[in-house]
Amino acid sequence: MTRLTKNLNLQATIQTSYGVLVLGILGSVQGQRNPSITKTSYGQTKNIGETAELVCGVDAVQDYPVLWEKLRNLEKDSVAISTRTTNIINDDRFSTKFDTVSSSYILEIRHLQEIDDGLYRCEIPISTNQILQADVVELKIRRPPIIYDNSTLSEVVFEGQRVNLRCYAHGYPEPEIWWRRPDNGILPTGRPFHKGNTLEFKSVRREDCGTYYCSASNGYHKSVRRRISLEVRPLISLVELRNSAEYRDSGDIKLYEKQFECPAWNS
Repeated sequence: MTRLTKNLNLQATIQTSYGVLVLGILGSVQGQRNPSITKTSYGQTKNIGETAELVCGVDAVQDYPVLWEKLRNLEKDSVAISTRTTNIINDDRFSTKFDTVSSSYILEIRHLQEIDDGLYRCEIPISTNQILQADVVELKIRRPPIIYDNSTLSEVVFEGQRVNLRCYAHGYPEPEIWWRRPDNGILPTGRPFHKGNTLEFKSVRREDCGTYYCSASNGYHKSVRRRISLEVRPLISLVELRNSAEYRDSGDIKLYEKQFECPAWNS
């Protein structure tokens, strides 16, 4: 019979999002030093596919369990990962080893995925109502930029109207959004490039019609872009109609509008 089994006289119930995990905690600790957590890792930023190591230094831990967990819902809920060097989570990408030199339990996460992004913490349950907790460690996973589907795809407006073309993206680090035209023509901002989620036309002109590109880049992955079409329909004055040969010959206003078709939609 092991020393842990002999000394076992207390059970602590730790709630996790996947059920109830019952852990045996050493009860006979009178006359022994209280355990402590001496150090934890700083926050880390990693790429998908890499390996992360999170360190939890301990002292006088004796037979108390040392847990690693991932926090969820603003720390109101957690997923237990391991106790000492034994996995609790059913995922072989996770493993915990004990380094005798530094007296540390090191949580290793291999082949990092986007879902591994989040907050981690090691803790030592002392009793049913006392848990020694370390500082939270944030693990950030770099993610390629993706442009959201709720970004503008096309707009049809009359000249003189106000219109906003919008482009939203996510990733980590947070992507930057840049706008341009296929020929690097001047944008309504007065420049060939514009940074931001929105490209605003306060009073759209006929020559503003055509193709626009919004690009999202975060410096760590290949940038992505979205093609946006802006169609501007002219407001035709009576003078213009009288001077239009197409309208005089047919009386069809649509023939006149063809004079102002946007160029090179496939640019």
